[in-house]
Amino acid sequence: TDCWKQTLPAAPYLSMMAVGKWNIVKDKWRDLEVNYYMEPEYKPYTKRIFGKTPAMLEFYSKRLGVDYPWEKFSQVIVRDYVSGAMENTTAVIHGDFFNQTEREMLDGDNETTVAHELFHQWFGDLVTCESWSNLPLNESFATYGEYLWLEHDAGREEADYHGQLDLKKYLAESAQKKENLIRFYYDDKEDMFDMHSYAKGGRVLHMLRKYLGDEAFFEGLKVYLSENKFQSVEIHNLRLAMEKVCGEDLNWFFNQWFLAKGHPVVEIQTEYDSLAKKVQVTLIQKQNIQENALYTLPLDVDIYYPTGKERKRIWFTDTKETISMDVKEKPVLVNVDAEKQLLAVKSEKKSSSDYVTQYKRCPLLLDRLEAINQLSSHLEEADAKSTILLALKDKHYSVRLVALRNTKPSLFVNSDEYKKVLMDIAKTDSKSSVRNAAVKKMADYFKGQESLDFFKEVASNDQSYLVIGGALSAINELSNNEGLEMARKLAPSARGSLMLDIALILSDKGGKSDLAFFQNAYKTITENNAKYALIALIGRYAGNQETALVKEIMPLLQNIAIKESAWFIRLAGIQAISEIGLKTQARIDEINSLASKGLGNPGDAAVMEELKQQLKKIDDAMSEIRSKETDPKVKRLIGG
Repeated sequence: TDCWKQTLPAAPYLSMMAVGKWNIVKDKWRDLEVNYYMEPEYKPYTKRIFGKTPAMLEFYSKRLGVDYPWEKFSQVIVRDYVSGAMENTTAVIHGDFFNQTEREMLDGDNETTVAHELFHQWFGDLVTCESWSNLPLNESFATYGEYLWLEHDAGREEADYHGQLDLKKYLAESAQKKENLIRFYYDDKEDMFDMHSYAKGGRVLHMLRKYLGDEAFFEGLKVYLSENKFQSVEIHNLRLAMEKVCGEDLNWFFNQWFLAKGHPVVEIQTEYDSLAKKVQVTLIQKQNIQENALYTLPLDVDIYYPTGKERKRIWFTDTKETISMDVKEKPVLVNVDAEKQLLAVKSEKKSSSDYVTQYKRCPLLLDRLEAINQLSSHLEEADAKSTILLALKDKHYSVRLVALRNTKPSLFVNSDEYKKVLMDIAKTDSKSSVRNAAVKKMADYFKGQESLDFFKEVASNDQSYLVIGGALSAINELSNNEGLEMARKLAPSARGSLMLDIALILSDKGGKSDLAFFQNAYKTITENNAKYALIALIGRYAGNQETALVKEIMPLLQNIAIKESAWFIRLAGIQAISEIGLKTQARIDEINSLASKGLGNPGDAAVMEELKQQLKKIDDAMSEIRSKETDPKVKRLIGG
């Protein structure tokens, strides 16, 4: 029996059977069977969605020194799956957000999710955590598997950017809570599935790699997997494997990063002593030491001279510590944490000229991103301004995006030049997120007919749904009528995020002829977060319509509120019906208010009767929904 039939949860499996049979697209890696189970509509896009899987299998097998351990590998896309994706041994299941056309994938695909779940076949399936407390041994590794694949396939810059986004996710969560990575106390096992176990853990593994070096780190992973295969493990098994390879006591690293909460908050200061020919680096740890660890921090420092550079590794172990290093001449830049690997909140005072040098000479994407972010507050200085403009053509889209967001008309000779630059980026940049940012910038600053015509051109010609949606929003802001006209023009071919952009406009200004769009959008959009947003817009649209059209819409919303499998999607249907009820009551109150002032119309009595009947049907619908709802969360929210 195929493993996926044994492990696939019942609800997604039955949901898919209701849609129809999968098409099985066959692939191979070495002599291994690799299959993709696709809905027929998305079969033509299989290679774009999953086509890198054999290359991932080869890369991970070689990088880890442990071949993929199972007899086959399948990936299955299912409906109504509430957990994103799941790494069942030999058969990963993915939620239906994986159902994308080639055009939708211009704005982003799910390649890193494929990598994440595949890496689990080693870290989570071949070797698994012995308790929920040790979940990072599964999820931190799978998250770092994303970094490793991007580094191999797309280059370090893309991997570093992906890792930086993970760091931001963890730091955002740390504002609300700080937990040990390995935690033995939690209210619910689901609490373990957070940005600590995923994002922070992945960054901690990256720091361990940078400390040990690639040779020792990956040999350590090979030992860990080989000695613990088909067994459950705890964090000390990983430490012992790494110690066996490197010959060092690594308790200091594991204690502060895996077995303590929080992260360092550091202030960095650098000075050059011209008499002694020394560079002094001072590091101050500013986190609350009573609540968080005092960290031992080995950091690489790159010292840049007018020509050439040298690297030194220094260790910080105290709350405030200054380390002096001999240098051959006055440096033009001292780059602390040169590998940009430290998981910390860092602050450092540098001049704008330092950041200009950092942008131009330091090798990493994260160096350039940091420099451009800092230079954005020095735009009155000529070098900072010219560097921001130079960054608009940076080789990595993330730098172009940051630079673009920091532009304004005063950086250019005149507003016409700025407009020309924005129009050029919006039409020619290779990355849809950058083109969309240029459209938004142009909408912020330029409001005339030329801009309106340009937005219409972009909406008609760009292939990215993201960019088209941005242009549509700009059109609608300049002209409600032309926004409505363009929304209706785009509606028949729209998919993905563009459907929500169109729905937003039609929910406010649409009429009876637009009902078909909402009905089709509900059938087309299957990803739950997008579906939730759409249902809210359907309720908004219905609340603006006459009673006859509301009567047509109500069965759809009742069906959503009663039959959708995800509780929060049912709640969206309930909220949409409630909004219609509130707007109906508001219209009744308005008619009564006008009548009391002697300002009523002859037809108001008939309208009032229709509205009262509509309100009763809404009340009856809510009663039926309450009687059929079983989820305690929803019952509590709706008073059932």
